[in-house]
Amino acid sequence: MPLCTQCFTEGFCRYLTVSLVTDDELDDGEFIRDVRAHAYAMRITRDHWLSFLTDAYRDYPGQVFDAEGEPVFLDMSVFEVEGIAYWFRDFANTPCPPNVVPYVRVEARERVRVFATILKLLDPVPARMWGVRAANDSRHRRPAPRPAGERPRVPCPNYLLRLYGIDDDLDDEEVSA
Repeated sequence: MPLCTQCFTEGFCRYLTVSLVTDDELDDGEFIRDVRAHAYAMRITRDHWLSFLTDAYRDYPGQVFDAEGEPVFLDMSVFEVEGIAYWFRDFANTPCPPNVVPYVRVEARERVRVFATILKLLDPVPARMWGVRAANDSRHRRPAPRPAGERPRVPCPNYLLRLYGIDDDLDDEEVSA
């Protein structure tokens, strides 16, 4: 993306910004699930993630800001560890099972922060919905199975009559609305 004359002199586009992933977002299991799902959908192999992230961050024409509004530079050295390809395989190339609540270990927090921030700057529109769920999302909640031999609970019809103040002994013509 070419920069306008004013932005070219500054070296970045001041209108193109992304916020650094916060600690609250890292603690949110649904946010981590969505980051992993987005990374998995990109279909990048474990051996190419590091060069992909480095190139994407290098070519980003905007800036990354922290929670206070200060510009920050991402520390890419968090990916310079032995066996990083295996971490990418486990984190970005493996879908998160629906019955597992994902979390980030303490030693991987900064790595996930940088990883998610770069994915956020690459695709900011879907990134706004990471960790957001509908308030009435009950599709994952199923009723607990009943123990064998237990009958389903059905409300007693007499309960409903007493609830609405209808005496069971009255005839139909005596009941007033």
